[in-house]
Amino acid sequence: MELRNSLQLRISYQLYLLKTLPWGYIGTYRNQPAVFLTKDPNDPSVNSKNKKRYLLTREKGKLYSELVNKSQAANVEYERLMAEWKRMYKGNPTIVEFPLDSRLITGLSSEQFKIALPNQNTKENRNPIEYKGQLLRSKNELLGIQEIEKMGFDWKTEINITLMGLENIQMLFSID
Repeated sequence: MELRNSLQLRISYQLYLLKTLPWGYIGTYRNQPAVFLTKDPNDPSVNSKNKKRYLLTREKGKLYSELVNKSQAANVEYERLMAEWKRMYKGNPTIVEFPLDSRLITGLSSEQFKIALPNQNTKENRNPIEYKGQLLRSKNELLGIQEIEKMGFDWKTEINITLMGLENIQMLFSID
């Protein structure tokens, strides 16, 4: 089972993909494989009545076939996630706008994240869980980190951050 916010975020991302990728299908044109576009966000003239087609033997055809396959996979994943949402929650999910601004989420620059050392919290951890060289405080934290890894993000737990060059102000962050 996924947490509510994680599920909303994944649904939002699939919707973002569906809005930005072209739609269509793979078929044949004059006995040659082709991709037919029925919607293209970059070309408003493309629609179900005014389709564009590209032969798969050409470079544009290969490119569009990959994009159409991605949009079809995003649609399947969106439908799966929405079915899971309806099974678990009432109402509609809150949609998060993409692309996300990484500075608004973490407040850290890439350089700060790279140099930050994990496991800096000095508070006693009675039941530590070691995962990939870092100490976690709960199984929920472990599950959250595994979801973050599935999405392709790097992570660190309990890093010590000095804000705005002030050495006396330090904050400890944890997913916990």
